[in-house]
Amino acid sequence: MNKRLWAAVFFSPLFASTTSIATPFIDDSAANLHLRNYYFNRDFRHNQGGQSYREEWAQTAMVNYESGYWANLIGIDASIYNTLKLDSGRGTTNSGLLVVTDDGDAESYSALGIALLKAKYAQTEVKWGRQLTTSPLFYYGDSRAQPQAFKGLNIKSTDINNLTISGGRFTQTKLKASSNFENLPNTEYGFEGRADEFYYLGFDYNFDNGPSLSFHSSLYEDIWKQFYFNYNHSFTLTDTINLNLDLVHYRTVNDGKPTDRNYTDRDNKASSISLQLSKGGASIKTAYQTITGDYLYDYVLDSDSIFLANSLQLYDFNYEDERSWQLRFDYDFSDVGVPGLHFMIRYVKGDNIDLDSKLSDAALGISGISSRGEEWERDIEAKYTFQEGSLKGMNFRLRLASLRTNYDDSDRDEIRLIVNHIFDLL
Repeated sequence: MNKRLWAAVFFSPLFASTTSIATPFIDDSAANLHLRNYYFNRDFRHNQGGQSYREEWAQTAMVNYESGYWANLIGIDASIYNTLKLDSGRGTTNSGLLVVTDDGDAESYSALGIALLKAKYAQTEVKWGRQLTTSPLFYYGDSRAQPQAFKGLNIKSTDINNLTISGGRFTQTKLKASSNFENLPNTEYGFEGRADEFYYLGFDYNFDNGPSLSFHSSLYEDIWKQFYFNYNHSFTLTDTINLNLDLVHYRTVNDGKPTDRNYTDRDNKASSISLQLSKGGASIKTAYQTITGDYLYDYVLDSDSIFLANSLQLYDFNYEDERSWQLRFDYDFSDVGVPGLHFMIRYVKGDNIDLDSKLSDAALGISGISSRGEEWERDIEAKYTFQEGSLKGMNFRLRLASLRTNYDDSDRDEIRLIVNHIFDLL
């Protein structure tokens, strides 16, 4: 038998085995190009010598890749983001779409948003590196040109029927308008310094008959401990009418000692209840939200870690002692033969804001006011997704919002026009 034949006999099983191992890694891979065009305009109604309005326009391209699992065990994910400035001026910056330099100019920017190694066994997945997080206590922000991302370790398991267990440890973040990963940031409402680590653990259970129950806990080192509870249940009232009940509760307590530099009395409870009645393409929603304790409800800077019913486009209605009510109407035009078209209008009124609190003064930028504050916000949204043709999947979203308060000069009107289109590459 010649050498070539010996080689063929010896290596053929090895090549076959390697190919078999690599096949899921390649065949289960996916990649897409996500284009996002974003126009932002915010008009400050009672500007007193500061910035009167913010207006910027940007185009973002995001290339996202997710591999399958080599030998059904190991894989990689990666995403590269690039945002191009289309329009901005030195006096109209800080919309959150573009990076602002030290001299006040807005610039285009790029980022390696996701870069992670993942491992899987049965229905348990571990991810290490730069990634998007989805805990109600640590949810990445995605309301501007680029998404926020975090660096750390995340574990998710669905091995137990109907139960999802997740947890993680994170040490860095890339803010939405940034190219770099840095230490974890300040809180959304700007108190104290940075934290070194964030830990969370979550349990989400879906009952066979429809309800879902969630409990998440977290530690933002030396700043706070937070707990999240959610109960959601959809009821079928008739063949055409459905009712959804959603209960949300957050609990925040201090972490650290009164002598620590980051210490603040953060004791807080935030709760909301909402009911949504749907028939055909129409739905009406009402919600009530309360904030109690010695502090407003706060969360990680730039993130969307607030699932309260009255967290809207401009305001969260989460100040100390605040009570707020919401009325919302949605209509899905597919019910009248226009699939892809959706309209929404909502109004929230908040009152009883503790303006005497030093914490509220700091958050609201006011002082010396001895009364209870009030505020309201109205949001109007229309969006359309093309259903066929060369533009199939392209989504246009127009968001209009107005805010008015009785305690400071933060009244504003806002316009956002966002176009998203995702192209599959693999």
